[in-house]
Amino acid sequence: MAMQSGEIQIAYNLKTENLIDFQDSEKYNVQSLESLRATYAFMNENGVLKDKALRQAINRALNKEVYCKVLLAGGAIPGKAPVPPTLDFGLETVGLRYFNVFGRYQDPHGFYAAVIPKFVKLLLNNEAPTINGDGETSRDFTYIDNVIEANLKACLASKEASGKAFNVAYGGRETLNNLYKKLCELLGKDIPANYGPERKGDIRHSNASIENTKKYLGYEPEYSMDRGLELTIEWYKENL
Repeated sequence: MAMQSGEIQIAYNLKTENLIDFQDSEKYNVQSLESLRATYAFMNENGVLKDKALRQAINRALNKEVYCKVLLAGGAIPGKAPVPPTLDFGLETVGLRYFNVFGRYQDPHGFYAAVIPKFVKLLLNNEAPTINGDGETSRDFTYIDNVIEANLKACLASKEASGKAFNVAYGGRETLNNLYKKLCELLGKDIPANYGPERKGDIRHSNASIENTKKYLGYEPEYSMDRGLELTIEWYKENL
């Protein structure tokens, strides 16, 4: 992803640039599509987040979710004048918030690697993973095929869904301890996990409400976490 001086172009997943353009500070022009949270690791690795003004600009974008609302007639960027109807570009938008997605092709390496591929890789190598904290932190783990369904249905959503942001998840939560137990059972391993300090800033529990996603997008997640883990492990056994 090329970066110009004083500019960040973020097109996470959609691979599209210059769709939304707003001036959040005098120094930075932040162009965003969906939630920017997953870009933190990329920018941190490239030394971008050392600049305080840029961090503040991105945080404002995160907190206000302007990536969707700015394209609506009469929408507004926080602290800026309302966007007149003639500048809405005629584009209907739907925002999707992904919750702890896992599945095939997920990289177990790197700074931002998710917990499931990391655990699976270590267990396949007969190594013990380290769980941060006491393991009772919980997450709404969501299999990739559910996410694909949500994206396809968002593309076909009615005008009623335009301008709204929707949670994409299974709608349940599982502790890291239970997750690790399930992985060991599926892999036929009996390896006690190590426990380390809690990560600073981690939320204790995450459980998405998907009622609006069902209502407006017709989203019905087919794959439970257990079924998703079975399919994921089959893929990793053949590809890791």
